[in-house]
Amino acid sequence: MFDWARQNLADKDNIQRAWDYALENVLAAELLNLSQWILVYAYLMQGIPSSHLLHRAIHTLRQHGYKETDHVILGLRLLLGALEYGMVDIGQLKAQSMQLLLEVEKHAYPDLQLILYQALGQLFDETNNSEALDWYAKAYALALEMGDERLIRVVDVHRICVQVNFGLQDETTTRQLEAHRAFFEPQFPRSETFYRILLYLQIVSRNEGAYEKAIQYGKQSLHVAQHWRSAWAISSSLVGLADTYTQMGLLAEAKRQHLDGLEWHLAIGQVWQTLGYLYYEAIYHPEMIGGQATAVTLLAMITHHAEANAYHQQLIGEALPEFKARMGEAAFAAAWEEGKVLRFDTAVNRVKLALQSGPARQKSL
Repeated sequence: MFDWARQNLADKDNIQRAWDYALENVLAAELLNLSQWILVYAYLMQGIPSSHLLHRAIHTLRQHGYKETDHVILGLRLLLGALEYGMVDIGQLKAQSMQLLLEVEKHAYPDLQLILYQALGQLFDETNNSEALDWYAKAYALALEMGDERLIRVVDVHRICVQVNFGLQDETTTRQLEAHRAFFEPQFPRSETFYRILLYLQIVSRNEGAYEKAIQYGKQSLHVAQHWRSAWAISSSLVGLADTYTQMGLLAEAKRQHLDGLEWHLAIGQVWQTLGYLYYEAIYHPEMIGGQATAVTLLAMITHHAEANAYHQQLIGEALPEFKARMGEAAFAAAWEEGKVLRFDTAVNRVKLALQSGPARQKSL
């Protein structure tokens, strides 16, 4: 889907014109179909702000007599939640998704039910809640009932990846992912699923100490991500490579991957996306960017930035107590005060300088 979008949706005006026509003529099925491509566009090419389009479509369909239980209305509400992922509080999205699932299950829409099972799995995975495993198990069971082989494999890939996230990797994990790779590579070599397979083959190989193989998979996933020009996918691949180089003790090479991730965000992303990359670096890799004081200063800058969203605020709020405990009240307060008045450009340059300098200290175990 992402590869098709790269070739055919490069002009966002085409999407807007098609959307406006479907909305004006109340073409419900077309609106639902187009909304899926709007979602892809938003993730793929950092496109037009999209949630307001779906809100307007839902409002228009309601005005023309579509009921809340209609498949299109429920589908648009589901995709609206997907568009808001990474923008709003995760707890809010969980509550919305659970409520929507009750309605979808009541009216027996298995296609929407499957998407919601996976969406809930992703949300619980994001918060390190093992209930994610149960949701993906439900999704896999439903996919088996639906009987489409490609769909079954897509869901199974996600299920395996979440198992890896929770440390449930075993001797069969690589074999399962390689089997899925063999299926998707001939026809879908640039699909999101194929990208995910490569990304997790890198993680599994790194966990097993097979570093050269991990680097090979990481570079392959990066090639796919760069074809899409997706800031999220590119940075995911680069951070994965950085983690591998770090475990190998190649800290200068690891820092180059983190720097490349920042440069890609600055080149193709929007400010709010770069804020997201900066908070990820600050929370998970403070040793790469100058240490904990620098990280807290960055987090304060992000918190007080006009484009910081509820998702940013939530993750930063959850991370701050640990920083405060490690640094002490006085050092934490000084770093936070500095960040409150720090300019975005100054913060970016500070991180660049840190990533361009000598090797970072490895985290203590």
